[in-house]
This record gives sequence, C-alpha cells and structure tokens, in this order.
Amino acid sequence: MWGNRNGWIIAGILFLLIMWGAWQAFGINYVTSPTAFGKNPARLAKMDLEVNPATIVATPDSTDAGPIYRRAIDDVKANLSKYQRFVESGKLADAKSLSAIDLVLEATPMNRMTLLMQKPEANIGYFRDAAPEDLLAIELAGKAVERVGLMHVADKKLKEANKYFEASFALGAKMYAERVIFMQAFKGIGLMNGAAEMMRSTAEMDKDEARVKKLESFLASTKKTTGLMIEMWKVINSVDNPTIARHAGDIYLFTQADQMQERLWRVESTLKVGRFKYNVGGAEGRFADQMGAPIRLAELEKDPDPAVATAARAASALTVQDFRSIK
Repeated sequence: MWGNRNGWIIAGILFLLIMWGAWQAFGINYVTSPTAFGKNPARLAKMDLEVNPATIVATPDSTDAGPIYRRAIDDVKANLSKYQRFVESGKLADAKSLSAIDLVLEATPMNRMTLLMQKPEANIGYFRDAAPEDLLAIELAGKAVERVGLMHVADKKLKEANKYFEASFALGAKMYAERVIFMQAFKGIGLMNGAAEMMRSTAEMDKDEARVKKLESFLASTKKTTGLMIEMWKVINSVDNPTIARHAGDIYLFTQADQMQERLWRVESTLKVGRFKYNVGGAEGRFADQMGAPIRLAELEKDPDPAVATAARAASALTVQDFRSIK
C-alpha cells in the first residue's frame, strides 16, 4: 500500500534538504540580528576617558605632533636593535644616541596628533604581528623615554624624571585620542598607565597627596575603559567559531555609523566583515552572514570616514590565502 519503504525514506530526506535549501534562500537577504551584547548602549558609545589626560599632563600647544613622532618612528626603525637593547638594559649615556627620545620630549606640550592616518593604507588592515610597524616603533620610543625617567628616579632626580614620564604619558594620550585601531588605543593606554604609575611614585616621594589622588583617579578610569575594550575585542577578534556565529549580527551593527559612535570599533568590525567572506562560524554560522559581507564592504568603501573606507578596501581585498595566514 505504501510502496517501497526505502523510497519513502529517501523522499523524506530529499524533502528535508529542499526545505533547508529554501530556508537558506529565504534567509539570504538578511544577516543575523544583533544580540543584547551588541545593542548595549555602553558598547556603542564613544570611549572617552572619565578623567581627561590633559588634567594630568598639560598639552596647551595645538600644533599637530604627527610629523615629530614620524621622525621618531623613522629613527626607531633605522636603529631598532639599539632601542630594544636600551629598553631592556641600556644606560643613561646610551640615550644620547637615540634621537627619538628627544623628539618625544619635544612633542610633549602638543595636544593633537595625526600619525596612523598619515599613512592609512599601511596602518589599517591585517597584520601578522597584531599591529602595524609604525605603531610598534612609536611604542618602543615611548618605552625608551620611560626608561630614561626611571634612571633619573634611581639618581633621586625626581623633577628630571617627571619630564620623561610626562613625555611618555603625553604620547600615550595622543595615541589614544587618535585611536584608529584597537592596538593603538590599547598601547596608548598602556603608555599612559606606565607613566602615571611612575608619576604617582614620584608624587609619593614628594609627599604631594593631591597629585597622588589625581593620578589614582586617572588610573581607575583607564582600568574601567580597558575592561570594556577587552570585552569588545574578545568578540570582534575571536577565532572561536561559536563566538563568531553568535555575534555576527553584532559585528554588522558595529559597522553602522548611525549606531556605533566609536570609530575604532567601526574600523575593526569592518575588517572582521572581511573575514566573514571565508568564515562566519563554521557549521554554526549562517550563509546570509557570509553572502552579506561583500555587499556591506562595498557600501563601507564609500564611507565618509577615511579610516573606515580604508578598512573596507583592505577587507574587500583579503584573499583566502591571506585569511589563513592571519587567522
């Protein structure tokens, strides 16, 4: 009466496959909806620090410090091993041959910087070392400056030491203010925190309680911001398939200018969409999230923010071979 049993089983399987295909086709025009994580207003807001860095180190000069820091970067790149040795075990006399130290000092009073955006194509994209060379070089210059300050503390020359700590702090503050990519903001906060800790120590030695309290308040504000940054970065930069699939809608939301107010997350999420071309969470990911990637990137290549547009071009150009090398 019912015909061949195996035939019915095969027919049933084919029906399920057809229905699955139809569901995928129906869903191809929309990406995954954002989660509560992504829709949280705190994650969509700008990451301005609660304590303004300018209240710690005054920067009254409106000159763009970018060209000075660019010269520092060039010297670090040309003498990389010398700077690395100095940061690890150098002596005060060695600092005289490292011109980036004086350049960072010179830029201390300047309150703005165009650095990574001087060469956006070189500094926004996918990097095997997690950060572009320019960023690693200027960070090393800041650490060299901090080491000079520490050596002055050892000699009990606190006023001289603070001059170097303030220079390193001001560099970190300008890195954070520009914050085109995550690593720039993260390393900028790192330089500020390191310098602030040293300045707090010298303030304690000077028995300057007001200064100590101000620095402690600043360090508390950066701790809060760093926590938020790390939470976001764990989602955006994740290579865990379930996490990628679960938050694909959040990533798409973060690319939207009318939703995400923090520029660096728009940039990093745009780069993440580039990875969606090849992975949206393995078997748990949705086909629509993968198919939507080139469409969203084409839109973002026209974004009025040059950092986002640069990220979109890098993401569109990402090949599967490149993807596998940075994964």
